[in-house]
Amino acid sequence: MREPSLPAQHARDPLPILCTGRCEVLKASIHGVVLGTAALCALYNFAAWTRRRQRHLAINTGLYTALSVWEWIHVQHHVDAIPILEAVEQEQEENPAA
Repeated sequence: MREPSLPAQHARDPLPILCTGRCEVLKASIHGVVLGTAALCALYNFAAWTRRRQRHLAINTGLYTALSVWEWIHVQHHVDAIPILEAVEQEQEENPAA
């Protein structure tokens, strides 16, 4: 059987950023920016709704709040997957005096 071509081999390999444990700080940072933006939008829409009482502002507030919660979960997931933090925590558990 013949070897797959070089482009075919690379097509099957996932990008490093798509693998768990790789580029986690970058991924957490990106989700953090989206979290901040969504939270700001939720806050703005809530403030506007308290003033104008328009239905679309209330809907937007709910949607942006839900997005904020969703992004918070993503940030936590990526922070928990940072391999350096896990190694430091294990070292601290083994050497509490250090």
